[in-house]
Amino acid sequence: MVPMGPEILLVEDEAIHRLMLQAVLADHGYRVTEAADGLSAQVLLQESAATRFSVILLDRMMPHMDGITLLTWIKSQPRLCHIPVIFQSALSEPDEIQEGMAAGALYYLTKPFPHTKVVLAMVNAAVQQATQRQTAKCKLENLSHGIKLTRHWQVNFRTIDEAEAVALLFAQVCPDHLADIISLLEILKNAVEHGNLGITFQEKTQLLNDELYDQELLRRQQDPVRGQRHVEATLQWQADGIKVFIKDQGQGFDWKPYFQFNPEFAFLPNGRGILMASSNHTLCYRGCGNSVELFFPHIQAPGACQEDRG
Repeated sequence: MVPMGPEILLVEDEAIHRLMLQAVLADHGYRVTEAADGLSAQVLLQESAATRFSVILLDRMMPHMDGITLLTWIKSQPRLCHIPVIFQSALSEPDEIQEGMAAGALYYLTKPFPHTKVVLAMVNAAVQQATQRQTAKCKLENLSHGIKLTRHWQVNFRTIDEAEAVALLFAQVCPDHLADIISLLEILKNAVEHGNLGITFQEKTQLLNDELYDQELLRRQQDPVRGQRHVEATLQWQADGIKVFIKDQGQGFDWKPYFQFNPEFAFLPNGRGILMASSNHTLCYRGCGNSVELFFPHIQAPGACQEDRG
């Protein structure tokens, strides 16, 4: 049976690695298109629709064009820069990993490859991010903007689905800022899964590797205690931007390690939400970590200029 799932672009110069990865991905429903070097992949990407590939699995050391050069080019192209890229390389020193992540890689796989379930967990997580972005973009195109002039609102929610609805509510305020909406959604989801439901970082890593995360999330959301906790989100327009305050009813966590690049996280299917959100915004956790403030300085309130002039 021909796989009908999301399409992966596999860029790898070693035929044996292409064969192995293609078999693993196809067995799990992914369609795979192969390129034997960076230059061939660049031509393919130039000729393909921007939404064709959900994820790019990219080797680092290749003839004609290496992975870093191709990745830098991809991230410079407005129509392609949104595609998640997973680096694969035998180069595994911390500075080499950081170079790849700084160039725009979402995950980093080292050769020889780890267990296939780790590879699949990374691909699944990257596909989920791509799907989440595309879904948000489609929903934004159909939103009415009736609450644009609302200067203050507050909502309570309990589930991941409701967190997505809150992010879309925020989108009605700033429909042209998709990256900001994705950043906010990451923090809202953290408040549910890590805060109220108590899923630890290590537990999420294992659940994603075992492909059991969705089942465990549903189980905890149905728990008579944890499942009844809510997250409070408040939006306030200010003269210099928008502030969003988020507070969950969990026990908090040590948030400090997640604000810095950690080479170990490059090999895991989770652990990037806070770093990604804080890279372009002011993100401040309070107290034990169950309260956070996110500031968007570049989003101005409608009519702010006219009001400032009196």
